Amino acid sequence: MAINHAFDRLGQWLETLGKESDEHQVLEMIADSGLAMVDAAVGAGGLAISAAHQHGVDDRITAMGLPLPDTSRAVINYGMAIPVLRLFGTPEQQRELLVPLWLADLACCQLFSEPNAGSDLANVQTTAKKTDGGWLIRGHKVWTSLAQNADIAILVARTSKDKPRHKGLSFFFIDMKQDGIRVEPLRQIDGGAVFNEVFLEDAFVPDCRLIGEVDGGWKVAMGVLEAERASYEGSQPPRGSGPISELLDMWRQRRDNGNAPETMRTDLIQAWISSEVSRLSNRKLAERIANGCDPTEASISKVQFAANAQRISSLALELAGPDILQQAAYHRTSRNVDDSGTTDPIYDYLHNRATSIYGGTTEIQLNIIGDRLLKLPRPKKTERA
Repeated sequence: MAINHAFDRLGQWLETLGKESDEHQVLEMIADSGLAMVDAAVGAGGLAISAAHQHGVDDRITAMGLPLPDTSRAVINYGMAIPVLRLFGTPEQQRELLVPLWLADLACCQLFSEPNAGSDLANVQTTAKKTDGGWLIRGHKVWTSLAQNADIAILVARTSKDKPRHKGLSFFFIDMKQDGIRVEPLRQIDGGAVFNEVFLEDAFVPDCRLIGEVDGGWKVAMGVLEAERASYEGSQPPRGSGPISELLDMWRQRRDNGNAPETMRTDLIQAWISSEVSRLSNRKLAERIANGCDPTEASISKVQFAANAQRISSLALELAGPDILQQAAYHRTSRNVDDSGTTDPIYDYLHNRATSIYGGTTEIQLNIIGDRLLKLPRPKKTERA
């Protein structure tokens, strides 16, 4: 079987390299053996077999004591850029970009939203004008996460103005380090500046970085957004880990100190159950999508993710008590962790206000669930007086 042969090769390479290998070298060997993304082509990090095998492969890698990429360090890579290449990229594009993105040697951001094209993505006004060997991009993007550190970006731009707005868009990978791109930070309520405005002034994209067909970018973008919504809990961490683990550690510490509020016990139990249900359902969804189910089910994962993140951070703030307000600071640029490993409840609470907005608002996701999954009738429009 291809998987067993790939693990045999990986074992031989590891034995040859010995104890001198660092984590990045091991990840390179995992990709070279075809175990990084098993459904990708041979030579592009995969074995050209069904993606349904990936969870088993990852479990086997972990059981060997080997690392897997930290998906939280390059969320756009794993949640959007890699899925779009696997779904719509040419073999040449996959060989060029998949492994560097999986290794996080390239950092990617997402250039979708604009001042007048947020939830209404079809209203994109950024243009792509054909030129020799590629396209010139002019426009203004906003709410771009991590643009200040990105090497490349996935971009939706208008290539035809005389077609219906959904049919005149194209999808590109664009180099973020060129002179035609300017990034301006947006200060947030949590004190950070993760989001940015991006100004494109005749930025160049070569023809080889067009993903899909010219004017066929809407289909590609929708596939990317569905992949993003299915990825909000990453590669499915172990039971009870992540934010819910940090919350329960806070409660246990207060309990050991004799001041744990017993009135919160039920809320903590419900938060743990919700997190576990979301973790299991998201893993099942990934398997179902790999086997061809309707990817719009990913909207359920997005709603669950936002609700759980806001519930947990609200409980953590309540558990921290009013004294935490004396420690408030609004100058941070990332999630703060002190020397004891404790996160900042104020930062997490403020930051998680955005979880029901980015990646498609909760209201939009509920509409998708009602329209496409439950097939509910649309409400009748009422006449205004």
